[in-house]
Amino acid sequence: MPVNFASSMSGQRAFREYRTLKLLHLLDLDIAPQPLWFDPSCSILPFPVVMYAWLDGDPLPSIPSRDQLAAVCATFQTFHAIRPDTLPTALASQDLGIQPAWFHWFSFEPYLRELHKFVNDYGPWLSSNEPDGPELLSRLLRLVDLCSTFVRDTQAQPGPGNFPLCLCRVDPNLANTLWGADARLRWIDWEYSGWGDPAFELADLRWHASTATITGSDHAWLRQTYRAPAADPDFWLRLAVWDRLIATRWPFLVLRSLWTLSHGPDRVRLTHAPGDPIELRHRLIQFISRAEHLLWKG
Repeated sequence: MPVNFASSMSGQRAFREYRTLKLLHLLDLDIAPQPLWFDPSCSILPFPVVMYAWLDGDPLPSIPSRDQLAAVCATFQTFHAIRPDTLPTALASQDLGIQPAWFHWFSFEPYLRELHKFVNDYGPWLSSNEPDGPELLSRLLRLVDLCSTFVRDTQAQPGPGNFPLCLCRVDPNLANTLWGADARLRWIDWEYSGWGDPAFELADLRWHASTATITGSDHAWLRQTYRAPAADPDFWLRLAVWDRLIATRWPFLVLRSLWTLSHGPDRVRLTHAPGDPIELRHRLIQFISRAEHLLWKG
């Protein structure tokens, strides 16, 4: 059997991936590779390793077909239907080791604090190093203010116990998809997965850089096609907040990439700052504009 290795510098992330792949396999869900083995010892390779069965296929194109988008929606529905309180009895009695999803903080406030930190870390550089930097910074500050106001006024409650947790991938990057010859979609790289908020994940899919080339009408179709999980009446309320926070976060992520081109990586996991400054600058303006369109219309 052909196999593949998925490695991570973090044993915790490798453990997450293996546990989630194992759960999906036990549930007989053909949306991810079959896990074969997990070696946390670093005795074979100098990092924790998950070995899984080889999957044939190609990543989705930058502009997926409607059938491919339907498959994206269907797979999200599939893993969002997996809940710790509705697992089959034989699985519910096991210690599956599924942890809270990475980056799902179950509160709006940490994401607002992150936006303010982005402003402090990269705002002065943007203002002094780009021809229209002061104007761009002003637009970013306005977005952060609008997010703060929306969070202040919302009735949504993102904390645990206010909605049913479900299995979330956390990473909706379409580069981590495989479209097979059987016209089925499967996802790889589950190292951030865990129990989380499906509304957060649906917002993350909408505003992720990898889906920026999908047309607005196709994004709207995806939203209309997706069915909110059962027993989650406030799903759409939370989604409205996550949409605004994540749409505002993305221009800052691009700004950070621009900053690293001249300053070097600011995170341990960034060893190189790839990207063309002209292209990144264009994307920064594009992502500011789409966030403005969302927040101003609200």
